[in-house]
Amino acid sequence: MKRKAELIRISQDGKKAFYLDAENSGEIMAFMKSDPANMKKFQTTLELILNHRAPRDLYDKENFEKGCEQVTAIKLFGSTLKLVEHINKVA
Repeated sequence: MKRKAELIRISQDGKKAFYLDAENSGEIMAFMKSDPANMKKFQTTLELILNHRAPRDLYDKENFEKGCEQVTAIKLFGSTLKLVEHINKVA
């Protein structure tokens, strides 16, 4: 099953892009926006990831299924919040 993703932000160097699963992005962003502390943690985490500084205990690849090698889980709020981070291929 092919899934669609919504682009959230691209890193300044253009090597990474952060996407959310289109099916769940509305719910995820509504949760993040429901509390300023949630949004601040999300934004900080996003900056770390896109600036190539995120520790592996914060986010890491998970084995979802074949064809989803670029899917990464981000651990926020004591549980795993599955977000999508796509590493662009640079020629």
